Amino acid sequence: MNAILNGLTGVGLDFVPSPSTFSQMAYEMGVLDDIQVGETVVKCDNLTLSWDATTLDGEHVNEVHVNLPTGPPLGLILQIAVLAGGATSDYVCHLKERWYNTYSAGFRKAAYSCIENQVLVASIGLVMNAILNGLTGVGLDFVPSPSTFSQMAYEMGVLDDIQVGETVVKCDNLTLSWDATTLDGEHVNEVHVNLPTGPPLGLILQIAVLAGGATSDYVCHLKESIKDITISYAA
Repeated sequence: MNAILNGLTGVGLDFVPSPSTFSQMAYEMGVLDDIQVGETVVKCDNLTLSWDATTLDGEHVNEVHVNLPTGPPLGLILQIAVLAGGATSDYVCHLKERWYNTYSAGFRKAAYSCIENQVLVASIGLVMNAILNGLTGVGLDFVPSPSTFSQMAYEMGVLDDIQVGETVVKCDNLTLSWDATTLDGEHVNEVHVNLPTGPPLGLILQIAVLAGGATSDYVCHLKESIKDITISYAA
């Protein structure tokens, strides 16, 4: 990226992110892709779910996709994965697993609500299923694993970064500040931005435990928070 920018404009990047940052962005792409597929599928009454398998370097590679009868026809990839075997049952299992692991925006919002209200990730699926069954008499077709809800908790952070980024770039007047406290002997700091809207709006950039309690530690955290927001928003 730095070489491309420098070659085209003569100016390099002010900051070159680490490989781990780009790995995070690659994960974010998968999250956004899942949301896109989920939103598209729930709005369509007629679609075809299928797979396309091949062998590469002795391994069974399978692509699960869904085709929609739009004009022109639209095909969306749900997942590409290396399977343990090449039997029909392996491909069918992959198809079912990926289909049920593609969640609509509504499902995610329900899960996000549980996370916001401090429901343990190990219990979210059970709580959602119990509430749905109790109020409608119908349960979930599939209860995701706790690791799936842990992933959704991470997604909330990504979406939060994007929301803050969108809001900040549209505002010409804002106040960036932090609020620190000590909890169980650790220095906890919250970086936030306040906007002079009516009523005033405050958005949290990040909450973290810092190594120390000096001003330099808080200033460093403030800069890191801005950098994280910038990277997520730019992605």
